[in-house]
Amino acid sequence: MAELRKPEEPERDPRRSLTKAEIMIAILTAITALAGCVEQLAR
Repeated sequence: MAELRKPEEPERDPRRSLTKAEIMIAILTAITALAGCVEQLAR
């Protein structure tokens, strides 16, 4: 388990925050699409 990286890494990859932002956008998009489907089903 020594291979696990610590949360506070000295060198942070700028690509990582971009990936996190992309994941957040993807989640928000999925939630919006899901809400649209639920709204149509409710009608």
